[in-house]
Amino acid sequence: MRTRYLAVVAVVSVLGAPFLQAQAVPDDSPAARVDAGYRRSPTLRADPFRNVMIRHWGFTLSSGGLVANNTLNLDDIGAIIFLADEDSLGFGEAIDISGLIPRGSGLNGVAEGMARFHLGGPLGGALAVGFSAGVNGFGSFEIDDQAVSLFRDGNATQEQFSLGETRGAALAVAEYGIHGTLNLKASGSDAPHVTLGFGGRVLKPLYYASGNSLLPDGGSLTITNSGSAVPSVAARIQFEGFNTPEIPNGSASDYLDQGSGFAADLLARIEWPTSGFAAEVMVANIGSLDIDAVERRETNINVSGSTFNEVFDLLQEEVLDQFGNLVKDDTLSFDVQDTVALSIDLPKVVRITASAWANSILQIDVAATAPVSGQFKSPLGVDVGTTWRFSRVIPLRFGVMMGGDQGIGFTGGIAVEGRNFLMQFYGGTLGGLFGKAKGGGGRFEFGVFF
Repeated sequence: MRTRYLAVVAVVSVLGAPFLQAQAVPDDSPAARVDAGYRRSPTLRADPFRNVMIRHWGFTLSSGGLVANNTLNLDDIGAIIFLADEDSLGFGEAIDISGLIPRGSGLNGVAEGMARFHLGGPLGGALAVGFSAGVNGFGSFEIDDQAVSLFRDGNATQEQFSLGETRGAALAVAEYGIHGTLNLKASGSDAPHVTLGFGGRVLKPLYYASGNSLLPDGGSLTITNSGSAVPSVAARIQFEGFNTPEIPNGSASDYLDQGSGFAADLLARIEWPTSGFAAEVMVANIGSLDIDAVERRETNINVSGSTFNEVFDLLQEEVLDQFGNLVKDDTLSFDVQDTVALSIDLPKVVRITASAWANSILQIDVAATAPVSGQFKSPLGVDVGTTWRFSRVIPLRFGVMMGGDQGIGFTGGIAVEGRNFLMQFYGGTLGGLFGKAKGGGGRFEFGVFF
């Protein structure tokens, strides 16, 4: 129901924005004198065309990240980190933490981060080009509510617990590529400006890991009532994991030779500068990544006992050296089964944006990011942002973020956007403010133009 509501808000907001263009932007206002690249407001979400739209030759350095989960707020996560650092995160604390997860929701989260260097500028009056290099990282996890319920609810109402859809994945890639924009202007004072963007990035895997249950029902942990004739605790689990192998004493080139991929990005934007309205469609990360050698590990557990301790003892694997000293003590040992080649679909981005100047200093942006499935899911997101230009080169930004399980978040930032210099700080929370937020993120940009 929430996703449907957000979709309606996004469509109405984006399609209804053209009515805001009725008020023309005064020629002497800050809005009329803003560089075209700066009129594309920044976002916490991925945007490969952010820097190439700035039509001055120069370079920019940018970095940023975004993390979110559906249940735990920043205060909760801070407490967990503190207990872990103090070696005080025990069984009782784990039960207390699971009590924070509402019944039926489970625990899931996403993360992404980037760092990039960009060099580019205009080639003539219509074409601009930019070269970039950097690293990107993505992560996601999901702990099924069936797995959480053992600690949260106990076994008073049920005896069997499963991993269900519990899974997780992480990916880090190095990339380098080229992007360009073509600007088409029709004749007339208020004729629309059309910008077409296109580009591609060559990808090299740095790290990949994932894990999931092999059993259709997620396996089971069965706890029967005391006094039963059958064992009171039985575990039946088959879990599979993938990860790129470590390269002993390997150089950076050794990691970059583990595979390759390609991502394409497309942009179409139309803008009426004097009316102060623009609409845009962007599709990014079209492609896949091939990793040549990934270790596949597997653990198979099918044991039973009268108590938890007995089951744990059966799972215990102890390896002693020639002197009788313990050199390995793993409760769950993942053994390498084989080495496989994988093809991973990239986390695609599909975004529709509408922008309008409400008056001589205020710009309003509404963006809807469509949901894309896969290992690194991107939920439906609707961003509503405002940019206040009391001064042409020092914008102040405030907005809200809606979507996913986090609810309403808040964004804000400040920048210096000049002909020869760019510096920007932009951040936000998801699902609340400060310590009560269920996630957050930030971006930083620094640029020098010639």
